[in-house]
Amino acid sequence: MKLFLWLLLFSINTTFAVDKLQIYGDYESEDPINIRYIIIDEQKKLKYKSLVELLQHQTSINIMDNTGGPDNKIDMRGFGITSSQNNLLLINGLRIDENLLENPSIYNIDLDEVSHIEISESPGSIEYGGGSTAGYINIITKKVYDQKIGILLGNAKQREFSASLQGPIKNSSVNVKKSLTNNYRHYNKSQNSVFNFISQNKIFNGLNNIILTYDKLFLHLPGTRSSEELSDNRRGAQYTNNYIEKKINRVIGNYKNEKMPFKLDYSLSTIYDDSLSFTDYLIESKQDRFILSPKIFFDQKFNTLKSTTSVGFDYDFWKYKIKTTSSFGGVDVDGIQLNKGVFLKNILSDEKNKFFSGIRLQDQSFSFDNLSTNSASATINDVSMNDSFEIGYERAINKNLEVYSNFNKSYRHRNFNDNFNLFSGEFIDLLDQESKVINIGLLHNNGNINQRISIFQIDTKNEIHLDPVSFANENYPESRRHGIDYTYDYQSDRYSLKLNYLHLRAKFIQGIVNTDLVDKEVPLVPENQIKSTFDFWYSSDTLISLSLNYVSSKKFDNDELNTFSKEIPSYSLYNLKINKSLGKILIGFNCENIFNKRYFTYGGYNSFSNDFYAYPAPETTYNFYITQRF
Repeated sequence: MKLFLWLLLFSINTTFAVDKLQIYGDYESEDPINIRYIIIDEQKKLKYKSLVELLQHQTSINIMDNTGGPDNKIDMRGFGITSSQNNLLLINGLRIDENLLENPSIYNIDLDEVSHIEISESPGSIEYGGGSTAGYINIITKKVYDQKIGILLGNAKQREFSASLQGPIKNSSVNVKKSLTNNYRHYNKSQNSVFNFISQNKIFNGLNNIILTYDKLFLHLPGTRSSEELSDNRRGAQYTNNYIEKKINRVIGNYKNEKMPFKLDYSLSTIYDDSLSFTDYLIESKQDRFILSPKIFFDQKFNTLKSTTSVGFDYDFWKYKIKTTSSFGGVDVDGIQLNKGVFLKNILSDEKNKFFSGIRLQDQSFSFDNLSTNSASATINDVSMNDSFEIGYERAINKNLEVYSNFNKSYRHRNFNDNFNLFSGEFIDLLDQESKVINIGLLHNNGNINQRISIFQIDTKNEIHLDPVSFANENYPESRRHGIDYTYDYQSDRYSLKLNYLHLRAKFIQGIVNTDLVDKEVPLVPENQIKSTFDFWYSSDTLISLSLNYVSSKKFDNDELNTFSKEIPSYSLYNLKINKSLGKILIGFNCENIFNKRYFTYGGYNSFSNDFYAYPAPETTYNFYITQRF
C-alpha cells in the first residue's frame, strides 16, 4: 500500500500540461493478423452496461458463472473451467491474470474508461507469453474518463452508484463505484468497491500513463445444488457461511519515448485473498507481482515494402504466501516465481500484403517452502523453459475482401499454484502444456454489411486441468479443438443486426495408461453457440435492443469417459434493453433472461452417486439506471 500511495504522488508531481497525452488511445496493435477491434463509441455505451456484457455478445466467447459474483469466467474456444489460464486478459498490453485458479478481475473496469478492445483468437504468446492458447483480449483505456454520475437499482436488491470526475490535477480522472446485490440465490450476497485513478503526464522526453486501482470484493458462496435440489430448492445454499474476500492494489503503467523508438510497460500489484469453503476450510493468501516489459522498434523501407521489427524483454516476478487451516490439517507455504522472456517479431507489408513472423524464448523458475501438517515439510525448486513461434499472412484481394492465415506454437508453463495441492499439501509433478494453433479466415466488407469467417484447429498436449473431485491439477492427454466461427453484421441508419455462430468440436486424440479416451468429447465444450442482437432506433435518442444467446449441450466436468447418461442442457436466453437520452441524461432499463429460463453453465459428474451437481444461473433479472454526464 505504501508503494501504491508513493506512485500516486509520483503521478501527481510529474504531470505537465501537454497538447496530446494519449499513449494507447491512438494505439494500433503491432500484430495485424486475425485481430478484431471494437471501438467504444456512444452507441456501444448505450447498448452495453458493462465490459462483461459487451464481451458476452462477441463470437467465440462464452461467459460462465459459478459463484454469483461479478468475476465471471470468460471462455474462448472451449477451454471450460481452465479458460482463465488459456486465454489472456490484458489492460494496455499488460497481463492481469492472477496465476491462480481464479478469474481475472475486469468487472472493476467501467466501459466509459475504455477506448477500444482488441480480440484475437490467435495466441498472443510471442509478445505476451504463455497461457494464451485460445487467444487474448486487450483492453485499451482512454486518456481521461468521461465525467458522469450514475445510479442503478434492480431486483435481488441490486444497488450501484458510480461516478467519474476530473482528477485533482490536470490530465487526470477519478472513477469510483460501489455495488451491492443479494443475487439470485440465498446466502450469495455480493459487495464490491472500486477506485480508479488515471494520470497522463510527460516525463523523460516521453508520455507516461498510470492507472491506479483499488478493488475490494466480498462475496458469499452458497455452493452447488444436486439434480434433485435444482428442481425442489434451486435457490437454496449448500453452505451458509462460505465466502471469498479479495482486495486488489494494482498499478499499470505505459511509457513511450517521443524521440527514440522505445516503450516500457510496467505493473505492480498486491492481492489479498481470503476464503472459507466447505465447513471449516480457510484459505488466507497474499500475492505480490511486478512486471517490467521494455520494447524497442526498428522501421525500414525497401522500395514499396515496409518492415517493422520489435524486440522485447519481459520480467515477471511473483511472491506468494498461502496458509490453510481446517479440521483435517493445514498448509503453510511461502514461494517465489520468476518468468523471464525475450521475443523478436517482424511485420513486412505493402499496400496489399502483410507477413508476420515472431519467436519467443521464456524460462520459468519457482521455489517454495512447504510447512504442511498434511505431508512432510520440504523445499521445492523447479525450472522449465519453453519457446513459441508464429508465422502469418494477410492479403487484400480487393477493397472489399481480405484473407488471412497464421500458424502458432504456444505453451503454458506449469506454475506454482498448478503444481501444489492446497488440500493435501503435496507437490504434483506436472508437465508444461503445449499447443499448435492454425487459423484461416476471410473478411468481407460491402457497405452496410460486414462478414467474417474463420476456420481453426487447436492441438494441445498435456493440457493442465483441475480435477473437481481431488481438487488437484492433472495433465490431460492430447486433445484437438477444431471448428468454424462466422459473423454477420448489418448496419443502417435505424436498424442493425449482428449474428454470430460458432461450431466447435473438442475431442481427445490420445488415451492415457489403462484408459482409452481416443475420440471421447472433452467436457464443458458446447458444440454450437449462436448469438444475435437486433437494435432499433425508435428515434435519434431512443434505442431498443433485443438479443439472443444460445448454447448447446455439453458434457459435465469429470466425464472424460463420456459414460454419464446426462449432459449440461442447452439453453436460449432472450434479453431486452431500452435506453433514452435526454440531453446529457441517460435513462435505461435492462432485462436479462426475460422468459425466466432455468439453466446452468457449469456442472460436474459425481461418479460415486452417479449423479451431477451444478451452480444454478439466475432466472429473470432486471434493473433501471440513470446516468448524468457533464
